Amino acid sequence: MTMFNFQLKARGFEHAGIYNPQGVGGTHVMYVLHHANQPELYHGLPKDPQIDTSINLWKGALKPLAAAGFIATFAGLIYHYIGIGPNKETDDDEEDHHE
Repeated sequence: MTMFNFQLKARGFEHAGIYNPQGVGGTHVMYVLHHANQPELYHGLPKDPQIDTSINLWKGALKPLAAAGFIATFAGLIYHYIGIGPNKETDDDEEDHHE
């Protein structure tokens, strides 16, 4: 029991505590609840929250793949510019003045 919880209980808040679920790896926000044993009473806070699978995928495997794709695209852009050069616009007026 932390000193904070002890102080709350000494002031008469038997079920008070800090809402910091382990399933999300910390919320970077300190929630002090009167009924920490029932977080769903407070605007539907989940009792045992979990991070969505798509977020875990993005932070895991997809982020390095996206970075590799960006680097490959940028390398292709540089290769195209050096190998072929910038687009050149042909002047249509020169072709029309044949008499």
